[in-house]
Amino acid sequence: MNWMRKLKKLGCNHTNVSFLRNISGDEINYSGGRRSTWVCDRCGEVILDGPLFHSPKVFSFDAETDGLWGRPFALSAVVYDSSPIGNTLTQMGQMYSVVKTGHPAKSFVGYLGPDAVTDGWVRENVLPALKELEPTHDSYESMLSDFAAFYMQHKSEADIIAHIGVPVESQVIEEMHRLGLIGEWDAPFPMIDVGSVLKGRSENPLSVDEYNARHQTLRNFPEVCGLSPHHPLYDSIAAAAAYYHLLGKKVRQ
Repeated sequence: MNWMRKLKKLGCNHTNVSFLRNISGDEINYSGGRRSTWVCDRCGEVILDGPLFHSPKVFSFDAETDGLWGRPFALSAVVYDSSPIGNTLTQMGQMYSVVKTGHPAKSFVGYLGPDAVTDGWVRENVLPALKELEPTHDSYESMLSDFAAFYMQHKSEADIIAHIGVPVESQVIEEMHRLGLIGEWDAPFPMIDVGSVLKGRSENPLSVDEYNARHQTLRNFPEVCGLSPHHPLYDSIAAAAAYYHLLGKKVRQ
């Protein structure tokens, strides 16, 4: 019967869970900051949840540039809202899967079109992922201006994240400031690199896709369907999925 139990766990979303007990004292540290244990009513998996340090919102963004040090020609961001764990199964289910519907609260996509790209590697490896995306802006400045407005509207109380954000995404912040689109104190503080979070968990810091595939995190983010790596919207969602999972990593029994 063990193989049947394992099969159930592989396909289970853990939407119905029951409270077991709270965690206190030094055990919190050994549990990665988790504060309570729950059991899935369907497959029996034990889940640690209720983090001490929980961000209610994540702002994840990604840019594609004309060469590693070139100007951005495509920009995207997603904003996911999440509530701290409460005592109800509904809240537990929402937190465990981050956003059960898989839809970001807000998203932004900006694209200047293929004519803005001169770098050979980018034309060969990145543009194919954007072939279905229509240009949204006719100038670099207008794209950055609209992104800056989106950023300023949604950055409050958010963990602002990117995967390996230097030199690409960090340049976006610098350019918005250079053009006067954000103020002296409007940069992310801090800007969280998902690669560093992966490294801290002894994971490969170079790939959120590798991490997401192993943990099946994108199954709760159906908005990635039809998108692929190097599409900035895909990359933004993938970074957010990995980050949420890393913050609330479940423990198998």
